[in-house]
Amino acid sequence: MKLILYSGGDRLKNYKINLRVLDFLPTKNLKITYIPSASDEERKYFKEFKDWFGFYGFRNLGYFDIGKEYSPELANQALGSKAIYLSGGNTYNFLYWLKKRKFFKSLRNFVEKGGILIGFSAGSILITPSISIAGIPSYDHDENLIGLKDLKALKLVNFEFFPHYLPSKRLDKEILFYSKRTPCPIFGVQEGEGIIIWDNVMEFIGIPHIFYQGSNFELC
Repeated sequence: MKLILYSGGDRLKNYKINLRVLDFLPTKNLKITYIPSASDEERKYFKEFKDWFGFYGFRNLGYFDIGKEYSPELANQALGSKAIYLSGGNTYNFLYWLKKRKFFKSLRNFVEKGGILIGFSAGSILITPSISIAGIPSYDHDENLIGLKDLKALKLVNFEFFPHYLPSKRLDKEILFYSKRTPCPIFGVQEGEGIIIWDNVMEFIGIPHIFYQGSNFELC
């Protein structure tokens, strides 16, 4: 299994995890396909992605829209990539479209066959068992405007991922309350940090804050 979970932030903030990721990607000629959480018709965010990975020498960068521009042919092309990148954005909308296009099973098969799956913020949450955590904190969260009921995600890992984490009494209280309702540990990961899982070895870039069953602590 080859998974890379980014928390958030720009290219400069993520330089540490970027450099570590370069150690794992076999060649800069490999194809990486970008999947946006919502249709990016003007390719604004795809351009940012290309600038980011292009800075490190990657040129074979594709775009696959699961929304307005979807087609089965393009889906097959995306699955033929060496790596797939799930973007940030509204986690509920992203999950809705992935399920509507029946792309979840395809993504699991992609990973099982050795494909590299990269998540960024919402994309990282989708790699976990559930996206319920996207509703935290109450004062700044993804809105479930489409009324999505089934929040089960890819279940490729046995933990939950809270991106853009910044410790505060108010936020920690909400995550601690949530942690009592989930069997999985929750990793609060600050921007510029992340988690790499490569052939079942987990590596932390930065020091995550862990919430589990009503308790919290830092990983030393």
